[in-house]
Amino acid sequence: MPSPRQQSLLAWLLFHAGSPQPRRHIAFVLWPDSDEAQAQTNLRRELHHLRRGLPGSEQYLEVSAQTLHWRTATPYQLDVSAFQAAAKSGPQVPTADLERAAELYQCELLPALDDEWLEPHRTALHDQAVLVQEELVRRHMQGGERPLALRAAQRLLALEPLRESVYAQIMQLQLDTGTGDQAAAAQTYGRCVTVLKAELSASPGSAVQAVYRHLQARQDDRPPTPTGVLPLIGREREWSQVLAAWRAASAGASRSLLIVGEAGIGKTRLAEALLEFAESGHVRVRSARTRSYAAEGPLAYAPVGEWLHRPSLQSQLAGLEATWQSELVRLLPELAPARSVGGTSPPRAGCSAKAGSVSGSSKPSRTLS
Repeated sequence: MPSPRQQSLLAWLLFHAGSPQPRRHIAFVLWPDSDEAQAQTNLRRELHHLRRGLPGSEQYLEVSAQTLHWRTATPYQLDVSAFQAAAKSGPQVPTADLERAAELYQCELLPALDDEWLEPHRTALHDQAVLVQEELVRRHMQGGERPLALRAAQRLLALEPLRESVYAQIMQLQLDTGTGDQAAAAQTYGRCVTVLKAELSASPGSAVQAVYRHLQARQDDRPPTPTGVLPLIGREREWSQVLAAWRAASAGASRSLLIVGEAGIGKTRLAEALLEFAESGHVRVRSARTRSYAAEGPLAYAPVGEWLHRPSLQSQLAGLEATWQSELVRLLPELAPARSVGGTSPPRAGCSAKAGSVSGSSKPSRTLS
């Protein structure tokens, strides 16, 4: 790969292709801090390495004692020229050409080089790329192609990360595209806040705040995020399914909700979000929760016992018929009537005596071998 100085020399020749360039001027531009003799020596050295590293250099480079000339008659491709040809402005330019220009502009011109002479070229190409993305956003919006408009707006933001109007536009497009990606719009707002604070020590202005208020208004049905708990991100489709089941149950239909998936993908968090939603004041509901883990062993009814111990259900147990209360004693011994001394109580669910153990005497229990 050419060295930075060779890249700079090659770039100079390509930007001035078809026009012989004085060697003295090139040396001064590329080595402005060196005296003339040293700069000329540096130029001869880099030109030597460039010609050796460039296959067929003699058909592209015309070298004389006074000038260097890149020949335009020889076949070659230059991405800068291709970009400039595709990025011509005007209503007659096909959208396909603008899309090609957008694909060609991947980064600023020669980002690894810090030559002052490159700055005007960088600025001109950057400004042209911005115009391309702005025109693509306009055309796609006009044509009702919001996903394509969103992609162009995101490219525009990559070029102009401090433009608040672009953040607002992206947030609005994220809310209006498809079913509305509220999580993505919230992330865009967060990025705007972070970038503006870091770069300008400022907060988002009225345009961004207006869209953010609109986002908040649309999040009435979002799962709440308690203090210290990570928000539910990237689960819009699943959350809408959870809410659909909840609303059906609220309307009187019987519903069971089964959440399945690989370990660690957020099943528990999604289930907790539904409980948080139910308990957050959106609706009046009695909720109860319990857990079970494979590592706990054969405590088959332990989760049910824990569930029935929840205060939201305890208040209703006293109103059950005696038949059902007697059945629940198997799981909740405290429901059994007081017994005389020497009586026995039903064992708690999931608890069993060890095989071979001796108990019931005043002596400490011991295990037989």
